[in-house]
Amino acid sequence: MKEVSRICIPLFFILLFACDSGDDKPFGLEDKQFFPLQKGYFLQFQVQSTVYTAGPVGTVNQFQKKWLVIERFINDENEESFILHELTRVNESADWSYQKTLQATINSFGLIIEEDNKGFQKLKFPVVKGNEWNVNEFNIEPEKNIKIIDLLDTKEVENFTYPNVAEVEYSNEVDRIIGNDIQREWFAYQVGLIETYTEKITYCTNTPACLGQQIIQSGIIESTKLIAYGVEE
Repeated sequence: MKEVSRICIPLFFILLFACDSGDDKPFGLEDKQFFPLQKGYFLQFQVQSTVYTAGPVGTVNQFQKKWLVIERFINDENEESFILHELTRVNESADWSYQKTLQATINSFGLIIEEDNKGFQKLKFPVVKGNEWNVNEFNIEPEKNIKIIDLLDTKEVENFTYPNVAEVEYSNEVDRIIGNDIQREWFAYQVGLIETYTEKITYCTNTPACLGQQIIQSGIIESTKLIAYGVEE
């Protein structure tokens, strides 16, 4: 795995940000580097999902997913865009299989990823704690506000520590009776997406015996964790 180098910031800039609120430029870094892209760049993930359809015994599925940048171009709005292929395989010994094509655009507003003909604004610039925006600004889905809830000095994923990480919260609804709706994503500077977590579950409520016992009736729990990244020759 490619290692992330720490950035040495000159004293002048340290003093400059110390005199400011500290929120204008987290870490004093360029915002677009929270999802750096170039032709040949890839992100490889380990995915584990558990799907519940009729009770607390779920179906576990594990596989690897890969995003590979195959092309860079300037779109009609004079914005830098990239074409990515999403590939999957069941394990390291299996061959990669093409699943779909994504498009990532980085502009002055932030990072927009187009998937299944829908554009989702994954980040809003500047990357600052508390920044909130409508993830569906560029599609016809209902408005859904998400926000950067933290800027972490470090975050460990799969035994590797990444510095300078933005944590994005989509939802955080926890109900011990009805169920949970939790969704978060983490982006590391000079790396990109390093982890996602989704928990959308409904608890059993149809009998007095299960009410309030947090017995899962239906839903999904899924985690995606970065295991490798870099540039393919």
